[in-house]
Amino acid sequence: MAQPILIVDDDPEVCRVLTSALEQHGFATFSVGNGREALAAVARSRPGLILLDLVMPIMTGWEFLAVAPADIPLIVISGYIHDAITMSSAAMIRRPFGFMSKPVNVHTLLAVTRQLYGAEPSHRTPRRGGASR
Repeated sequence: MAQPILIVDDDPEVCRVLTSALEQHGFATFSVGNGREALAAVARSRPGLILLDLVMPIMTGWEFLAVAPADIPLIVISGYIHDAITMSSAAMIRRPFGFMSKPVNVHTLLAVTRQLYGAEPSHRTPRRGGASR
């Protein structure tokens, strides 16, 4: 069975929408509300992909990126996409990643998720190569 997708966002409605869209297309998901909870979740059950908001309480997405495992692909999903695109953090450069702005276009989310994770979520493990912007 494929590894689940971790959704990291402090807005419960965003988590609900992303979870619904992904699960309707065969992806397993779980969600947390900040970077600190995401670090604990990654340690407990290593996800195949991380969807990450940047602006959150307790530990921001920026702070999470600085300490998160570099071998897990991620998609930054933020209302501050222009800041995200200009970042040159080594944490982002050394992993497969994508950027999406809020509100999320579900079709784009699924396309980028499939590119980073794999086209058949119930039968494949996540890809570790290839980046999307």
